[in-house]
Amino acid sequence: MNHLSRCDNSDGSHCIGGESLIKVYDEEIDQVVEKKVCELVPGRHMLWSVAQSSTNQYIELLGIQYSGRALRVYRFQSPDHAPILLTSGHKLLHQGKIVKARDHPEGKRLRDREVHVYNLITSNGDLVLMSGFQVATESIDHHLGLTAHPSLPSI
Repeated sequence: MNHLSRCDNSDGSHCIGGESLIKVYDEEIDQVVEKKVCELVPGRHMLWSVAQSSTNQYIELLGIQYSGRALRVYRFQSPDHAPILLTSGHKLLHQGKIVKARDHPEGKRLRDREVHVYNLITSNGDLVLMSGFQVATESIDHHLGLTAHPSLPSI
């Protein structure tokens, strides 16, 4: 029997395909680089915060959790960027509003493909830039079970 992730449902879980690229600040080499989500290391890689873009600040990646494989996955791609994969309930910004990946007009549902997915855990459930899209992370409080629902990032 296949193990499918809790991110395969539509509850808004924040799961991102492991092969998706994200721009990070790598503290070890003191450079901004693109990394696969599955290669991120808490304490080494910092995520670019959309909310703090005026100060060009990166936020700490507190954790990364492998969540298994998901079937309901949407592909997003903007010009000059690599595609990103998000589970159907993952939240991202569209025209100033938070929407789920399945409701975003640029998301294309992948069929007949299981994708390894991960949660990116930050202190507040922030919006981070991924291939031109503003994508939500999971808050540490939600990850630890201290809140019932994922918090919506501040815009």
